[in-house]
Amino acid sequence: LWLWALFRNGPLDWKMARLALLFFLVAGLTSGLQSAPGYEYSKLAYRWVSAPEPVTHAQPVPYQVHANFSLTAKSLVGILFPGFVHHTNTYAGFTAVSLALLGWALAWGRQETRLCAFLALGGLLYAFGSYVVFHGIVYSLVPLAEKARSASMASLVFHLGLSALAA
Repeated sequence: LWLWALFRNGPLDWKMARLALLFFLVAGLTSGLQSAPGYEYSKLAYRWVSAPEPVTHAQPVPYQVHANFSLTAKSLVGILFPGFVHHTNTYAGFTAVSLALLGWALAWGRQETRLCAFLALGGLLYAFGSYVVFHGIVYSLVPLAEKARSASMASLVFHLGLSALAA
């Protein structure tokens, strides 16, 4: 979202860059009480991630684990109908999806609508894990992405975009 805000009108918006810096400074300082001890603990902990052996802080979660905890095709059906769950419940319901599609169709000309639509699509694609190449690129290039175990939890980002479109 910040990248969109920084570059939505062409070159870098320096006023928005200062606001982004302030945002990340405040977020970092307020999360420090939890994230600093958590980071220190992660250096000592062994994580059981459904792999044959536990992983340490220095080791990435094996990519096969990401494949096991990704969404499947039945998860797409689970967006509209309850009960189609594979590690993560993707249910949003017929009404919410209908309103999101209506919001997408009626307001596509607005930048915010396109942002929410791409946010929802990106979250859904990432949640499919090893079934789409997008996940492998993020896994190999983005720092700390290899530490997560359940790619399917990115469906939260999908629901964020979907709910904004429905609203």
